[in-house]
This record gives sequence, structure tokens and C-alpha cells, in this order.
Amino acid sequence: MKRRKTASSVLPRVPDGIPPEFLFAGLGVTDGTLSLPPDVLANLVNATGGPQVQPSPGKGYGLFAERDYNTEESEDYIVIAFYNGVRYLRDPRGFLPSSHDNYLLKFTTTGDRDYHVDGTTGFGLMEKGRWINHKAQGDGDGPNAAWRLRPGTENAALNDIVIEIYLIDDVPQGGEFFIDYGPEYEYEDMNTLQATSP
Repeated sequence: MKRRKTASSVLPRVPDGIPPEFLFAGLGVTDGTLSLPPDVLANLVNATGGPQVQPSPGKGYGLFAERDYNTEESEDYIVIAFYNGVRYLRDPRGFLPSSHDNYLLKFTTTGDRDYHVDGTTGFGLMEKGRWINHKAQGDGDGPNAAWRLRPGTENAALNDIVIEIYLIDDVPQGGEFFIDYGPEYEYEDMNTLQATSP
């Protein structure tokens, strides 16, 4: 399921051989429809290393662990992915194609300002959060990941706010990452994130 510009030290190095025109995947998107076939885009994303985009039964594509992920492996939060896309100061649903709704993330800064990120376009190949599928709390074993605004960026300029997706439960190699998209998803097809850090 869902990204933004971050410091280069945060993201893995871009592998050799990926053409520069593919580093900002939003350039391959027109009118809400990927101009690259989904499997080609998934292969480009997977070439950056880290969690892998693969077919997810009944959901299209999902984000899967390329290794065992264990919440005990670090005292800090284990960031799995970043969520990014085109950012808006106001709710853009009135003028975006409805195909964008499932990739629209609303977040609220600590100053109670709402912003929106359209993960359909404008995401970098290493910003893999748009691929994570929804699993609500209480739905089977529930989500194994959650999102937050990176501490210290909550009140930064809109394009400098970093949306992280971090591990909250162990995921074995080959297991799929899931996140709870929030209460508005069920009713308005919009993912919601509060800025309050866990």
C-alpha cells in the first residue's frame, strides 16, 4: 500500500544499472494508471534491495520480508519502508481520479494541521510503503507494522516530513507486512495517520 524525499543516509544506495529516469517512479504514472506494467515496476522496486514487492493473494501486490524481521533485533524502531507521493495541503479527492483513493494518506501534524499524500504517483522506488496491504486490529493476527511521522519532522515543511513504516510484530522471511490503514479507510477509502509518535 504507500512515500517522500528523505536524507540519503536513511535510504539504501541505488543499485547500479537502474536508469535515472526510473528513480522517481511518479514519472511513470499518468492519469492514475501506471504506464509501466505492475510486474515491471515491482521488479524495479525489488532491485533496490530490502523488502520485496510480490503478488499477494486476493490483494494484487504486497510487501514481503526478504529476511526474518524480529522486534528484538534493535532497541530502536525497525523501519521497514517509507510512504511518499504527491503531497497536498487540502483533501484532493474532489479532483483526483477515484483510482487514487486507496493510496491516499491523511496525516495530522502535532499542530493539528491535516495534509494528504497521494501514493499513486510521485514516490521513489525505495519508498515502498504504498505496497503494504491493510489488516485491521482484531483481524486474525492483526497488523505487524505501523506508521508514524519520524520524530523531529512533525512540524517541518510539508515536503520535509518523513512518514515511516516500522515493525510492531515479528515477520519471518517470505511473510507479508500488513498495516492498519485507520478508521477512515473503511468509510472513506482514505488511510489515516496521527502524528503522535508511539
